[in-house]
Amino acid sequence: MIIVINDVLAGRFQIMSVLGQAQFSKAIEVRDLTSPNQKQRFCLKIILNNKDYLDQSLDEIKLLKLIKTNCNPDESCLVLMHDYFYHREHLMILTELLKDNLYDAYRARP
Repeated sequence: MIIVINDVLAGRFQIMSVLGQAQFSKAIEVRDLTSPNQKQRFCLKIILNNKDYLDQSLDEIKLLKLIKTNCNPDESCLVLMHDYFYHREHLMILTELLKDNLYDAYRARP
C-alpha cells in the first residue's frame, strides 16, 4: 500500500505523516475527519497483506481489546486502541498517538 500525505483512507482518515515501519507494518499519523475534534491525531498501523502477519495482528487486537475492557490504559501505561478495520485488503489498527515508539521507549529505560 502506497502512503501519500493528505490522502484519505476509508473515507475518514487523512494521512498527516509517516511515523515509521517495521517488518510487517507501517505506522502513519492520521486525523479523523468524522470526529468532532478534527485536530486530534491518531496512529494508524497498517498491516502488510500477508496471512501470517494478519494472524499475528488479530492476536494483537484481541490483547488490545482485553486491555481496553479490563484496565485503565492511563494508569497502566498501555497503548489505547480506538478501532480496527479493513481497507484495501489491509488490516488497520487505530491507536492513540504516542510521543515515542515502543522500541525507543524500551531502549531509554534505565
